[in-house]
Amino acid sequence: MDLAPARLGELAEGGAPGASFHQTCSLFIAEEAEDRVRDGEPLADLCRAGLVAVVEHLLDQGPLGEFVVLAGGLPESVPLLARLLADATGARVEIPPHPGSLGALGAALIARDIPAT
Repeated sequence: MDLAPARLGELAEGGAPGASFHQTCSLFIAEEAEDRVRDGEPLADLCRAGLVAVVEHLLDQGPLGEFVVLAGGLPESVPLLARLLADATGARVEIPPHPGSLGALGAALIARDIPAT
């Protein structure tokens, strides 16, 4: 849909609460989204459906605990993702400050503790 993450989040906020995709594969979701845009479905609904698909993918990875921390660029730009995940799981879901940098910070801390060869 060629949307910046922040714009996707803004649109998704206004999307229909029950919005979802019929597909589970991201490639097929992209095709379905294109078809639905052509059919005139509101972009806001499709943006929200995309976030619901992300939540469903996270849930497919296995059970989550009672407390979840979301890191990365998407949670940084789209706080709705945390609310949708919390609603789906009942977990306390938080986005820490600077979530887009946490992966790099973690990698640096791990590298720091690896002995030089």
